[in-house]
Amino acid sequence: MDGLTIRALVRELNPALQRGRINKVYQPTELDLVLHTYTPQGSFRLIVSANPGRPRLHITGLERENPKTPPAFCMLLRRRLEGARILGVEQPGWERIIRLRCGVTDELGNPAELVLAVECMGKHSNVLLLEPQADGRERIMDSLKRVPETVNRYREILPGRSYVAPPPQDKLDPLSDPDALAAALRERAGNQERLVADALFRQVDGLGPEMAAEAVHLAGIPEGVAARDLPLDAWADLAHAVSGLARRADQGPWQATRYHRTKGGDLAVPYPLEHLDAQGLPHASCLDLSACLDQVHGAQEEAQRLEGVRQSLRARVGKELERNQRKLGLQEESLRQAADADGLRQVGELLTANLHAVPPGAAEVTVDDYFNPEGGRRTIPLDPHRTPAENLRGYFRRYTRARNTLKGAGEQAERSRAEVAYLEQVMATIEQAENIPELEEIRRELVGEGYMENAAGRGHGASAAGRGAAGGKSRGKSAGGAPGRAGKKGRPAGGKSDAGAGSGKGRPGEGSSPARFTTTTGHVVLVGRNNRQNDWLTLRHAGDGDLWFHTKDIPGSHVILKDPGEDPPEAAIREAAGLAAYYSKGRQSGQVPVDYTLRRHVRKPAGAKPGMVIYDHQHTVFVTPDPELVERLRSEH
Repeated sequence: MDGLTIRALVRELNPALQRGRINKVYQPTELDLVLHTYTPQGSFRLIVSANPGRPRLHITGLERENPKTPPAFCMLLRRRLEGARILGVEQPGWERIIRLRCGVTDELGNPAELVLAVECMGKHSNVLLLEPQADGRERIMDSLKRVPETVNRYREILPGRSYVAPPPQDKLDPLSDPDALAAALRERAGNQERLVADALFRQVDGLGPEMAAEAVHLAGIPEGVAARDLPLDAWADLAHAVSGLARRADQGPWQATRYHRTKGGDLAVPYPLEHLDAQGLPHASCLDLSACLDQVHGAQEEAQRLEGVRQSLRARVGKELERNQRKLGLQEESLRQAADADGLRQVGELLTANLHAVPPGAAEVTVDDYFNPEGGRRTIPLDPHRTPAENLRGYFRRYTRARNTLKGAGEQAERSRAEVAYLEQVMATIEQAENIPELEEIRRELVGEGYMENAAGRGHGASAAGRGAAGGKSRGKSAGGAPGRAGKKGRPAGGKSDAGAGSGKGRPGEGSSPARFTTTTGHVVLVGRNNRQNDWLTLRHAGDGDLWFHTKDIPGSHVILKDPGEDPPEAAIREAAGLAAYYSKGRQSGQVPVDYTLRRHVRKPAGAKPGMVIYDHQHTVFVTPDPELVERLRSEH
């Protein structure tokens, strides 16, 4: 926010909050505060933020989760500001500072005043609680960010220090007499090579880059003109444009507007800007400036929080995935080393049949190879330091170890492959989750499967050493990126075999529902957003005659084409396949293979994890994931 936007915001907030009472103070994040305020007009929540990317103070409609233990600054505000009356909202000059004056009572019960100052200055943004002194100065009680002298010699921000305002920038007052403003601008910037809008931004107080560009547009000055090339009479037009923008910010009328920008994020301004309208920038009017700021910054805040939750889950699942991939590699290496178990048995039997012909101390013996269908002879290496009988026992011991390794490591490797396939599937759903509730559903799934702890402690489910379904052959393919194998009957991981299908027969469990789309042919398509929804959608909701789609050997969502009929339209099949490709790990690929089959040909092996199924009688189509198709089919619904 620039100084003009803050001026309009202060003019909007001051009458709305006058005589309001601060009832509660919360600090949901390290740099954000929320003040619950009651006024005769109703109750409000004020968001107060020192976030470098979005510092601000305004009324918010968004609810934020609060930590169980409030930080120290929050505790101070609770002691000093809860129950306080709001006396006014002010802005010193055109500074990017909002001051909330609060009437309180001191320790002796006498009326007093405190100031909550919000400095909206990028990386230097801060929130301070100030106590006015008898000599006119203000004492810092505390701040969200403490700044010692070693960091800033000009402004030391520590409890007990006197408050020093940010250094003055020696800029021109936009509300000064237009003729005097034009002369001052011409004197300061008339010889500069920089563009007029840039010179204006640097010389006039309260103007941000967009407001400076708006003044240039209103003055009829073309873009790309340098300040030194500006005619004398144009400076007067420019000064009048600046004065008009400042006067409207100060006095109104306002018409809060949100502009959607692909670069730099959305913009909230107190009134429409003609130069942005001329660019055709998408925009919408808001109820007031607080609502506009809440939309812009709330969306950014939600996106940042979404990415934070996503990163947390991504790191947890990635760690488990890496561990299981490493374990699988070791198991497969053991299998490779033990792969010649049958050869060791043959050597042992050949040596048994010819033991009488082996002389003591021999380094090798050549015998007839009756295991070779074409006949011939085989040379068997021996340890000359051992007797022939000891060499024989050594070969059979090696055979026994290799046979046991093949059996044990083979079963372990099969479980590890199922584990890796499941975790890859979970990782794909994490990356594709569109909101926090979807990620929270995935978190609950991971708690249920024993990968994460819940608030009460360790999540139930299988231990790290015993997760995954037991291996066994299958005639069909398996969904979720697993190889074409299904689990043998055995102890389920994390519950009974269909535990991931959700609670209750008619719904996919707590949280959101599968995404719903409508094809151009009018058919309904349902897409699972996580593994529990995948299980519910496929195993409980879909009918035997519905078509089931899944990317071939790629982690992704289960997709159901409802009531396709005996001869499904080709367009419906390709669109459903396109959704399956988009909601998969292959989203960024050019051509993605998608298998589809009747739901009756899809089944879940005993003990398999949520979302893991096998299928047969499939057909395969190749499609290109298309986000525009997804939005089009979503809007059809």
